[in-house]
Order: sequence, then C-alpha cells, then structure tokens
Amino acid sequence: LFFFIYLKKDGQIPDVPTFLNSPMANAVNAIFRRYAYEHRLGQDGVAEIFQSIRVVTTAEESRALNDDPKPKIILAASGMATGGRVLHHLKRLLPDSKNTILFAGFQAAGTRGEALIHGKREIKIHGEMWTVRAEIRSMESLSAHADSVELSTWAAKLSPRPARVFVVYGETEAASALSETLKFQLG
Repeated sequence: LFFFIYLKKDGQIPDVPTFLNSPMANAVNAIFRRYAYEHRLGQDGVAEIFQSIRVVTTAEESRALNDDPKPKIILAASGMATGGRVLHHLKRLLPDSKNTILFAGFQAAGTRGEALIHGKREIKIHGEMWTVRAEIRSMESLSAHADSVELSTWAAKLSPRPARVFVVYGETEAASALSETLKFQLG
C-alpha cells in the first residue's frame, strides 16, 4: 500500500482507484492502524495511505470489482495463487493483455503463482483452463518471509534453545541448507 500511494503521488503509476481486497490483509492492517505510533509512518502516514484506498470487506464488493471494466489497482493476497478472492480476479484479468498481474513476494515451486511468473501461457483455475495474455511481473524483494540468515539469527537467540527444530517450508535445497546451519548453530 505504501509503495502504491507514493508511486501515484510521484506520477510513476496512474492515479486510478486502488482497492485492498483481502480479508487477511484487512485484519493485519487493522492492527497496523491501531498501533501506528509503534512504526515509522505514524498516525499521519497511515491516515494518508488509508485515505487513498478503498478496503473491500464483502464477497459482493469483490465480485463487483470484476464486473467494473474501468482501470483500477486491486491488491489481493495471492497465497501463491492457490486460493481465495485472487483466483476470481485472475480469471477476469489473465486473458486481457491490457492487464498486469504483479506478484509481490516468493512463489513456491509447483504453485499457480510460480507457473505464472515463469511464463506459463495457460493456467487451470476452478477446473477450467485460462489463457494468459496479461503481463506477469514479480517483485520477490517484497516477500514477507524471513530469509535463512534472519531465521537462524532468530533461532540462535531462543532461550532455552529448542531440543529439536523442524524445517518444513521452502525450496528443498534452501531448506536443507537452513537445516545444516541450524544444526551447526544450535547443536
């Protein structure tokens, strides 16, 4: 949200209506707003962001976004494009070359999101095949997941140290490397 608002102000992207359409993101943002005094944006920065967007709260509002042909930005949690409201937006937006789908964050192997960012031209959603004509872009730098250095630093500070650690998420090679790092650091 922060980047979109400032890119609009700077004239780098068009000033079109922007919608936040994710129940999970809405819940997180309620906390973010409640504790604005705890982070750098503060009350004024948070107010500026939320004056510039419309928060979608119902499934009916979400469906209406797909029925409206006017240009807009829809921010929806992708879940690696495996479920949720984003799938309905993808069905509507993927076939049209005027659209851009931007994934902000990591897309795990074998997911619809990973297939899209690697150029797959046809995607199955809800049992039906959809042609991909939209521009697909990815910004992995915005991933919300901690990297191996952050995870191992965090684990090293745990007190008492865990007796056992399970690495259950990530690419196989990276997960194995993290497992070895944790074995070395934590014994």
